[in-house]
Amino acid sequence: MIPILYQDSRCIVVDKPRGMMVHRGTLPCDDSEVLLQSLRDQTGLKVFVVHRLDRPTSGIILLALDPAAEAELRGQFERRRTGKTYLAVCRGDPGESGLIDNLMSGRDNEPDRLVRCVTAWKRLALADEGKLALVEVTPETGRFHQIRRHFAGLGHPLLGDWLYGDHELNQCWEERGVARLMLHALSLSFFHPDDQRPIHLSASWPEEFLRFQA
Repeated sequence: MIPILYQDSRCIVVDKPRGMMVHRGTLPCDDSEVLLQSLRDQTGLKVFVVHRLDRPTSGIILLALDPAAEAELRGQFERRRTGKTYLAVCRGDPGESGLIDNLMSGRDNEPDRLVRCVTAWKRLALADEGKLALVEVTPETGRFHQIRRHFAGLGHPLLGDWLYGDHELNQCWEERGVARLMLHALSLSFFHPDDQRPIHLSASWPEEFLRFQA
């Protein structure tokens, strides 16, 4: 069962498990691996994608329950009226806090299109004698693999990131029981599509992150 954090007649917020796709891609997969289909089976409702999380990323995600709500909520993301925070574990110490504001290329099918990407972070704890850091990350924009690419660009790739990260470090921690991308969508703020009242919700901390607390 997918944990439901909030639900009414217009929208639903859930805690997406890691390894689950938000919607079906081009590769064959089982319905249980697709969030949209799993939620439809679980609730009996048709759900609409508002924003996305990468397959290996866990955590809070908002979906609409009708096309009008989808359009309104998508607009909030496009106008940056929403707020998101993530937990991440990275290699080394990126410092007490920081802000990355630069231009990055878009998706693979848009390699020449540069877009502004802004990511802020603050360090929550150091772990493994300073070899790793637990950080709270606040992306001010929502670009393709933004957090993962930004931290890799800093020289502090995320633990468990086999695309942009440190394979030797990943393998070491897999042997120690951490076999996942250490990126989790922790909280989300948005305005309800009916009356624009503010809603702030948080997901629980996955077990793997608890071992990196101070």
